[in-house]
Amino acid sequence: MKRKFISIFVALVLALSLCLMTAGPVVAVDGKVCMVDPNYTGAQGEVINGMEWYSTLADIGAWGPGDDAIVYLAAGEHIGKTMPVGKVYDCLYLWHATNVQIIGAGADETIVWGQLSWVGTGTLVKGITFKGNLNEQDPPQDYRIYQGAF
Repeated sequence: MKRKFISIFVALVLALSLCLMTAGPVVAVDGKVCMVDPNYTGAQGEVINGMEWYSTLADIGAWGPGDDAIVYLAAGEHIGKTMPVGKVYDCLYLWHATNVQIIGAGADETIVWGQLSWVGTGTLVKGITFKGNLNEQDPPQDYRIYQGAF
């Protein structure tokens, strides 16, 4: 009986390890699909949980000292669309402890969602809400989630 238990335990550990190694850019948390892993750079036009990658990492350019941005997300489901006020994404789930800054500021700075500083591994950030209309055709008003050295 003890040997059978150990065998089952080892099999479960191996299965979990395999899942973690092959995990992609999304994960189910509390039954919801969340954006995950700030180290995933994504491909231009790829849609993850209703959020479309605005650009690849190489296209971001020099944002500022230490801004080695890893995650770069657009606000809307499709580039060029305008997001409605109060749009909520279910969650942002972080696989790695990281500095995360969430920027949603337009020219008049009225649509800033806020900023998160150091966030621990496994943190679930719920209810990312847009505070104003964002139009991705206007580059200063896109919605970005950066991971980097801030």
